[in-house]
Amino acid sequence: MSYVDSIVAFAAGEEGKNWKTDEARILEYFRVATGNGYTKAQAKTLSWCTFFVMWVLKQSEMDPFPAVGLPPPENFSVARFLMSLDGKTGATNKAGSHSYWGVYPAFSVASKGYQPKAGDLFYLPAADNHIGIVEEVLDSGSIMTLNGNSGPAKGEGFDARLETGIGGGFVFRKRRNLRDNAAKHAGACWIQIPD
Repeated sequence: MSYVDSIVAFAAGEEGKNWKTDEARILEYFRVATGNGYTKAQAKTLSWCTFFVMWVLKQSEMDPFPAVGLPPPENFSVARFLMSLDGKTGATNKAGSHSYWGVYPAFSVASKGYQPKAGDLFYLPAADNHIGIVEEVLDSGSIMTLNGNSGPAKGEGFDARLETGIGGGFVFRKRRNLRDNAAKHAGACWIQIPD
């Protein structure tokens, strides 16, 4: 099985994991991503989308694998993933607020220079620095995504799996169109995962 197939399989297998029924698993995401243990109270003060992605990559035995357990704020950032943006590296070329020290090339969605595939990652710097996994690329140009610390947006209905606090989300499947020119998608990029 290729990395990308493995990533999609592991991520899809986690869909629906939430604090009420899967606390130990979510805390495992934190341990794998940071090298440290967390309590639920500590964990719920952090957005853990990055930790979910790290856990999935670890299960998929990714090589190269992003850095683990760096001191804050890097511990919580997507910088561990980004090697370059549109072929450019260096401190002055940034995605969102992050410079590059990661392991995978990234491509801005706006440049249309890269077509994402299932198993790639996506990053939304304008939407709370969210990162997730591309599950499927749809004919419409939209993508189906698997996301840690997520849930339905306001107006999309109530979900009892959501808890209060910045880290109160769950593993959620969501359809997205990153090319819709919405402000929340400003600066969005694809992160290419090797096959």
